[in-house]
Amino acid sequence: MKMPKKINGAGVILIDLNNNLLLVKDHNNKYSDFGGYHEDIHDSLEKTAKCELREESLNLFNFYKLDYNDNYFDCHYKNNIYYRCYFLKINQEIDINLYYQNKKIINRKKKIRKCWKETEDICSVSLEEFKKNINNKNNNCNNINNIEINLRNRTWKILKKFVKKNMNLPIIDVNLINEKKQFIKNTFSYICPPK
Repeated sequence: MKMPKKINGAGVILIDLNNNLLLVKDHNNKYSDFGGYHEDIHDSLEKTAKCELREESLNLFNFYKLDYNDNYFDCHYKNNIYYRCYFLKINQEIDINLYYQNKKIINRKKKIRKCWKETEDICSVSLEEFKKNINNKNNNCNNINNIEINLRNRTWKILKKFVKKNMNLPIIDVNLINEKKQFIKNTFSYICPPK
């Protein structure tokens, strides 16, 4: 008897207007989608993905009101357990330096949950560069600064599925704001829908 598929985590891969993939370096020292485990406090996988995107980007992306739709792939983890990754294409190039500015603000906070400190770095990888390295066995490719990075295995597998399917994504409008009322004041966020 075949066991039903169980999805225990979710995340997001963002693609900017220049077809660059935005990835974060996680605690394993590998670059990955913005994602993590599905927790009981999240009532859906989509909510897990939204929370992980906001936390792992250090508040750089706040897409809580966005419907992620069916733009996702499920990646096999082990046995009957899978991970879901949503793909979102946004209407502008992202200033990744704002990630580091947000990181300084968050690191100065004494009372902040550990989930806000799970990532170390952010980078952009050209989708074309990934395609050139798609059969690379060690999951390495160069970021847009021509520095070799290593991708997490699940992210590599999901990106291969994305390239193979040649998914056409709708472009999402985002605006950059300086958070004045949020609990992480003075951080910059790309928000969707735009205000």
